[in-house]
Amino acid sequence: MKTKILFIFLFSILAPIIGFSQVEKDDTVFIIFDNGEKIIGHKLKKKCGELFLDDNVYKSKSIMFYQNKSGNFANTSFGFQKRFINGKVSVYSFSFLHPNLNPKKKLNPISSYYAIDNSFVKRASYSNLKEDLKSNIVSLQHLKISRNLCFVGIGMIGIGTGITFHSFRQAFHPNRSFNIPNTIYVGLAAYLIGAIILEIAPHKMFKAIQTYNNSSNLKL
Repeated sequence: MKTKILFIFLFSILAPIIGFSQVEKDDTVFIIFDNGEKIIGHKLKKKCGELFLDDNVYKSKSIMFYQNKSGNFANTSFGFQKRFINGKVSVYSFSFLHPNLNPKKKLNPISSYYAIDNSFVKRASYSNLKEDLKSNIVSLQHLKISRNLCFVGIGMIGIGTGITFHSFRQAFHPNRSFNIPNTIYVGLAAYLIGAIILEIAPHKMFKAIQTYNNSSNLKL
């Protein structure tokens, strides 16, 4: 009698835990189609433009997201890219390009994409993020700083390149001895400053998304 009671007691405690673990395990492998339909499975592999979920095969072009033991991926213009920022706004980029870099440096407006609640996939550009994060004033401020830094950085690199090129032309001018003018150092300095500014810009874009995600979590 005591053994039966002990068994019932243990089962009542362990059953919910086992059930919850099973749900979590199953939900880690899934695909989401363009129409929002989600299919959960146990094993998923990607081969030659097709996804193999358990015993079924699906064309990659009809799938918006998929997740397996390697991570969560979104279908973008550059193919499937891996998620490296997870939140209400999730960001996707090529993980193998910068395997050891801080996520802040991987927010490239050209190659990075984002999604809000797995509902769509958009390029992580200023115009797109400005529209989708407009409900958070602080996020918009970070985005504007990021955009301005990009403009300044690109401008400095352009000016620096022009000055450096002109200085080299002067150094190799016919009928003159080889003499590098001091302006070349100005050009190189301008180029270096521009490159540093462009490295800072992605940090502000990351901050905009992070701020938005944090504010969304507080509302839950």
